[in-house]
Amino acid sequence: MNTDIHAFIDEYGDPNLATEKAGASATYIITAVLVANDALEEQRIRADSIREKRFGSGEMKSSSVGRSDGRRLAVLAELAQLDVCSYTMAIHKQTLHKDSGLKYKRSFYKYLNRWVYERIVRLHPGATLVVDEHGSPAFMKEVQSYIESRMPSELFPDYRLRFAKSSDEIMLQVADMVSGSWARVLDPDKKSKNGGQILQTLQKISVGVESWPISSQPGPGNRASTHSVRDEMIRAHCIEQARHFLERPNADADDDEEHHAQEQVLHYLLYSVRFVDPQEYVSSRRLIRALSNRGLALGERKLRAAVSGLRDRGVIIGNSSKGYKIPVCGDDLRHFVSHTNSIVPPMLRRLYRARLDLRAVSLGSIDILDGSEFRDLRRLVESLDEGGA
Repeated sequence: MNTDIHAFIDEYGDPNLATEKAGASATYIITAVLVANDALEEQRIRADSIREKRFGSGEMKSSSVGRSDGRRLAVLAELAQLDVCSYTMAIHKQTLHKDSGLKYKRSFYKYLNRWVYERIVRLHPGATLVVDEHGSPAFMKEVQSYIESRMPSELFPDYRLRFAKSSDEIMLQVADMVSGSWARVLDPDKKSKNGGQILQTLQKISVGVESWPISSQPGPGNRASTHSVRDEMIRAHCIEQARHFLERPNADADDDEEHHAQEQVLHYLLYSVRFVDPQEYVSSRRLIRALSNRGLALGERKLRAAVSGLRDRGVIIGNSSKGYKIPVCGDDLRHFVSHTNSIVPPMLRRLYRARLDLRAVSLGSIDILDGSEFRDLRRLVESLDEGGA
């Protein structure tokens, strides 16, 4: 997607960690609807036509649809035809520490919204962020000051932030509809028996959903690959390793751009295994296209480098001829090992034969594995002497 975009941001739920209180949502969901600047006016006209058709003279609001899933699916099916995409962050409040700084509603709202804004601006440096007004004008001014102090112009020089009323901006109404629909999929108090259908429709415009904290469980509408204890152990461990990578500081990364690419690749693989299909491999082409829609341009070489970097940091990413995935069962690991086995041993045997022939023809004076940088490789090749090449 073009980096010159508008991101329209609205949320579902409330910033209250006391989820046991009546009226407090279990989940807080922030959605950004992304539209290229050169397509904005056309998409506004099309979205407003959907609003008028489905809501008459009123706003397009998820709350007005409520539990009427048939109506919701009809609206989402039409929104999915727009030339837009959405990015969603879902915060499961029940898992957060009640005594953290997020227990203060104002801090909760500012911190988590800034988290989303920063992700969008890193992917789309020239983005205009249009945020639904929340609370009093004084609070909105406080939010803007907070965002500007945490996203300084020297680090994020080109983005713009403004607030608007949803009644005045149809694309904020689209964001409201998408956020509220994700609640029918993700919020324990609002989950629908038709959540799988809602999810499938949302996926048509979604470029990813991030859950915080990250869960090892399959998303709604998906099934675990098997029910064995062994497979569940594999799923939990592989997703836990991914979570550790995403949540730890970036201090050990040599290249911030490289680390950012690794984060985005991992976020999408987690999204795919939780919300698309836990057994499906994501092809390189699909992964590159999905990341391009997020604003990150990666070719095959950089994608392979990102995957290698993740593996170097302890993240287990399976691969086969079909693509990449987070392993969730023993079969995934066997595919990964089999794929490696089809590549590494033949390469070592070729290297063994070339080394042997050159040493023979040179009467021992040429050793292509001479040098300290080849120490580990030399040990592997020499091990073939014991078992035969």
